[in-house]
Amino acid sequence: MSIKIKLLEEDNLVTYLQKRTRRLPFSISKIKKIQRVDKNSNSNFLYQITVMGQARNFYLKQAWIYNKRSFIQGNPLAVDPSRVVGEVRLLRYLYKLWPRGVVPKVYFFDKKNFVFLMSDVSVKARLLVDEFDKNSVHPEIARLLADYLGLLHTKTYKKFLSVGSSKSYERMMVNFLFGKEWWGAALTKFFKSDKIDAFYREVKNNRVSLIWGDPIYRNIFVTSAGQVRLVDFDFTISYDPMVDVGVLLAHWLWMSQKGNLKLNRDCHKFISDFDKYYWVKWKRVLRPEILAQYKNRAQRWSGLYLLSRTDGRSGSYFEKWPAWEKRIRRLGTGLFSGEISVFNS
Repeated sequence: MSIKIKLLEEDNLVTYLQKRTRRLPFSISKIKKIQRVDKNSNSNFLYQITVMGQARNFYLKQAWIYNKRSFIQGNPLAVDPSRVVGEVRLLRYLYKLWPRGVVPKVYFFDKKNFVFLMSDVSVKARLLVDEFDKNSVHPEIARLLADYLGLLHTKTYKKFLSVGSSKSYERMMVNFLFGKEWWGAALTKFFKSDKIDAFYREVKNNRVSLIWGDPIYRNIFVTSAGQVRLVDFDFTISYDPMVDVGVLLAHWLWMSQKGNLKLNRDCHKFISDFDKYYWVKWKRVLRPEILAQYKNRAQRWSGLYLLSRTDGRSGSYFEKWPAWEKRIRRLGTGLFSGEISVFNS
């Protein structure tokens, strides 16, 4: 990759920040600690900055030009760092569109080195993935997520051609990650190619919105007051908004198959409430017959994503629990085939 960037490290971060003091929300002299906290990220570096007298931390994020795991293994896989341009633009847009505090505030963006500084939205909040591990699926946050995604999707419907990421990155997301190369790879184990191709043709011919692209439970914080905080938007592109709906709901769909009666009720409560509040916004935009197509496609995206987590290229998330895995697989195939519906209307 021809792009060259200055890679930040803990020992040169203060020097780097000193050149941007006018745009910092804190004094350099007040920095107490800088700690790297990106163990779960393969293509980004993330630093937590602790400042004396501040209850919240700050985070500095840098997109790298390689997948870190492949680089360590000696076979570097290039990853386009321009994705962070789209993330910053979407964060700034969402900071105005959604209530304050739902997404981080961006203080500065260094486009040359693909670095930005943002606020901390995780204070007094818990990651949803950790809550799921305790069988707590928080049905009370369904309405907020439905409202927020509904606003994003309908407000940007047919209006944005690009968020600033390179065309090559957007093609990679569409053809590789969201497409048949990665998420959709598992479909070939259960469906004929003509059915898979027909689905992707429908997606391609659909009007686009800006999408989050990564509405997974590792990117959602929940507070004791039932509020949500949302992070990591570097998958954002202009694409089928039903990706966000399908991927988000897939998490509650797989938890509904775990075999716990109360958990099942909570999951269906979440899905029912999301159904109730999300589609209301689209009813102002789409004709009823088109809205029905959107609902159907959202369910197929859920089925696709469920199968990507049982039979996908990353391996199964549920291999240790074969009975649970089998139920998820059955649900995934039923959703993609159209034999199962999760929406009430």
